[in-house]
Amino acid sequence: MKNIKGVLKSNNYAKSRKKNRHKSESDDTCDTNQIVLKRLSKKDDELRILHGELRDKTARLSKKDDELRILHGELRDKTARLSKKDDELRILHGELRDKTARLASGFEKRLKQDQRRVENTVEFNTPTDVEKDFMDFFDGERIDACDVMETTLKPEEEIELDLYYPRLACIIFVTAYEQVKESREAACDLFENVTRQLIDETPKLSQELCLKRKEGGYSAHFPITFDVSVAKKNQEISTDVVDGLMLCLKQTAHLCNLDFFENDVKEIVWEHWQKYLHEDGKPLLPALSQDVLIELSDYIRACIRLTWRMVTQMPPLQLEYKSIKFDKDIHKLTRSQCNTEIQSL
Repeated sequence: MKNIKGVLKSNNYAKSRKKNRHKSESDDTCDTNQIVLKRLSKKDDELRILHGELRDKTARLSKKDDELRILHGELRDKTARLSKKDDELRILHGELRDKTARLASGFEKRLKQDQRRVENTVEFNTPTDVEKDFMDFFDGERIDACDVMETTLKPEEEIELDLYYPRLACIIFVTAYEQVKESREAACDLFENVTRQLIDETPKLSQELCLKRKEGGYSAHFPITFDVSVAKKNQEISTDVVDGLMLCLKQTAHLCNLDFFENDVKEIVWEHWQKYLHEDGKPLLPALSQDVLIELSDYIRACIRLTWRMVTQMPPLQLEYKSIKFDKDIHKLTRSQCNTEIQSL
């Protein structure tokens, strides 16, 4: 009996312990579930927050995408406009290049026509050279000419040597200047006439030249005759052609033959000399003498050469006596030597 009770008691104790263990495990399971549920709830809250943030970011991204599409459209339009402007710029650049070329050509033409401000230093007979030789001339050849006059005339009566001889020297120089200036103007008309005829007759003349060359033992020269009009006419010749010829004339001014001017200058000087002696109460000129003009041949030729170099400049250099500063009564007044020499220039 005692054994049965002991067994029963042992069984009951075992059941009680098992029950308690199950209860403890059940309690532990509940606690674990609650912890998991709390964690899941927290994760669910975090997920909702992240979902909200994702939704906001998706909305912002969608908005940025719309803005990007707008910007892309604007970029496409601006690219198209830029491409159009680039085409216009290429056209304008081409026009600028053409206008620059025309401007350079026009500047070169003006430079040939007017070399007072800019001159080609490698050319002959530049304005600077002429101006320098002009000053040297009045300090050299003109003084020598006055000495020749005094030696040749040997005046018996007292005269104003510092005025008489320089005045005659200036008359010779001015006369030479006026003669060559007139010839230079005629040269322009001559160039226009000959150039016009040469252009018109070139086919015929070139054919004749070819035939001459094909002939056996042909002459070394092929004569050509031009009919030059004495009256001034507008030949409608390009200014480039005439300017080019005048430039060649300028560059060879120190070399060409000018001897044929000498007799004309002497005759006109003689006429002026006689005229001034008869017109003036006190002429302030030496007595007439052909010997003086003969002895002054070198001076007259020097005047012709220098004035020819002056008038062939582009534009021609002008003498002071043609300007408003010149005192037309300079040779009728007795001045000091220094003042006379300066004004006589």
